[in-house]
Amino acid sequence: MYDKKEQSRSTPSFVKPKLQPLKAGELANRLGVNPETVEKEAKRGNEHFLAWSKSKDIGRVSWEKRGELYYPLR
Repeated sequence: MYDKKEQSRSTPSFVKPKLQPLKAGELANRLGVNPETVEKEAKRGNEHFLAWSKSKDIGRVSWEKRGELYYPLR
C-alpha cells in the first residue's frame, strides 16, 4: 500500500500585460483613429480626453497625455 499524491492541475493564469506609454501614432492605431485626431482631442482637456479615449479603446482604457506620450490609466 502506498500513498498516491494527487497532482493538482493548475490552470494557467492569464495576466494582462502592462500597457506601456504610447506615442500619438501608436495610440491612434489602438484607438482606430489618425494621429491628428488624437492630438486634437487631447487639446480639448484632460477630462475630455480621458472619457473620449476610453470610449475608443479596445480594452476600455482611459489615456492621459503627459508631455509627448500618452499613459494608460486603469
